[in-house]
Amino acid sequence: LTEVVLGIYWQALRHHDLAAVRDAIHRHIRNPDNGQWMPKVADIERLISGSTEIAAFIAWTKVEQAVNSVSSWRDLVFDDPLIHRVLSDMGGWILLGEKPEKDRPFVEREFVTRYRGYATRGTTPDYLPVLPGRLAYKTR
Repeated sequence: LTEVVLGIYWQALRHHDLAAVRDAIHRHIRNPDNGQWMPKVADIERLISGSTEIAAFIAWTKVEQAVNSVSSWRDLVFDDPLIHRVLSDMGGWILLGEKPEKDRPFVEREFVTRYRGYATRGTTPDYLPVLPGRLAYKTR
């Protein structure tokens, strides 16, 4: 490895603890499917943080639980700003709550696709800190 390549790896992974980076490299090396190749930064990042697909499905699970328990009547705050952004892009919390059960697989697919798009950018886009529910609009 040249100093330039090491510098690239360092810049890309410096936001992680050194122990986490070492652990990810060791797990990559021991992986029988792809451990025979030098890990790319993305390989190490994926081993530390998980894939965008997994993150998107975890986020969708949170949304689905909220739809089933809170409904679209109340304001909602998720612990993930990307959920707020994606739901806003899809028309908002209220519109999501109005979708019939039969449309859920299509809504899920759209949510996961949009979420992964934002997650791959590696930045937090502008988002509403609170997703307003129906009661918020009735009191205005």
